[in-house]
Amino acid sequence: MREDSKAPGAGQNRLAGLLGSALLALWMPAGSAQAQTVGEPAAAPPPRWTLSLGLHEGWDSNVLFSEPEGPGDVLTRIAARLDRTWSGPRGRLMLSGGGEGSAYRRLPDLNRLTYGGDADASYLVSRRVAFRLSDTLRTSYASELAALTTSGLLLPRVLGHANTARGGFSYSASRRTTVSLDIQDDRVSFDSAALVGGSMLMAGATFGRELTRADTVAASFQYQRSAAGGQHGFTQTFYGAWNRGLGASAHLRVRAGASRFQPFASSSFRTTGVGGARLDARRGRQAMEAGYDRAMDLAYGLGRLRINELLAARYALSVTPRLAIELRGAHARGRDPSDPSFELTTTDLEAGLRCALARDLAVVGSYTRRESEQRPSRPLSSQGATVSVSYGRTWR
Repeated sequence: MREDSKAPGAGQNRLAGLLGSALLALWMPAGSAQAQTVGEPAAAPPPRWTLSLGLHEGWDSNVLFSEPEGPGDVLTRIAARLDRTWSGPRGRLMLSGGGEGSAYRRLPDLNRLTYGGDADASYLVSRRVAFRLSDTLRTSYASELAALTTSGLLLPRVLGHANTARGGFSYSASRRTTVSLDIQDDRVSFDSAALVGGSMLMAGATFGRELTRADTVAASFQYQRSAAGGQHGFTQTFYGAWNRGLGASAHLRVRAGASRFQPFASSSFRTTGVGGARLDARRGRQAMEAGYDRAMDLAYGLGRLRINELLAARYALSVTPRLAIELRGAHARGRDPSDPSFELTTTDLEAGLRCALARDLAVVGSYTRRESEQRPSRPLSSQGATVSVSYGRTWR
């Protein structure tokens, strides 16, 4: 069962936040006119601390994930995380940090102490103007970095480092109209010469308009500079988005546009269509999500710009107040427009069961299967199972 990315051991859950993070560019613009409209300042709640502890025992049939018949191994992991939140009438600041210790039985060279930290600040300058800044740092196995897995990249189990810094400005021109500016800087590196690090700098502007209570439209432009292996390329993307509320428990989001991009080692530009759709719904104790996205991005570790198509779905059911099941699946297909011989196809599946033993204590069991084929190389596959015990405590 997948837990929130702030929980200890969340790095093991490669699909965590898949529909939320990988498709962020698709969903955010469509709802910006509503989400960014600022109302009356709220009363300041007291400061809050959150402590999360976890113990994980898992098995993977191909733990290295670098060759078709790689060795399997058993993993024991201990994790801890501490969050601190300050809130006021106009702003909010959240700081968090955590670490994990992983030990393998047969492959002790993989044993690592990994860590991560987050900072997120938002401030309401006035009823119309708001700012937000955030930074996320992760040092973990490349196969568990959300910056990679959420875009369908399933890499070998080597140590990777990822840093994402974001900044945002929102202006509510009226009750129904919002203008926002965003900038994001991603940097990824690896402790292995077999993988190529890289960076992406993205800046964009979005104009959102609420037409009715159920319909919101937006127009966005994004500039992106990608760099890897001493090469760089540029991408400009324009798209329109539509967000439709289907009653009180379902939403449909659609995006369509085009990207003009410069492949690595090329002075010419090309154009390709981008876009996607997402449907999410709730009915009683059930929750369902499904989405498709096509976009230009940087394939970290491979040193390539690619046209990536991502299909993802999720189903969750609360059997009882203490027992829940969850099913997730993602399939990605990436192509390098400057190299017709390259194609990367990945599939990631997960089934989980969560049982709350007490208010702060839970047991989670999960089964995963993943496949990756990078043509013309041989395909890779692995399967695994994990049992986790997690404890969380919040206090003021």
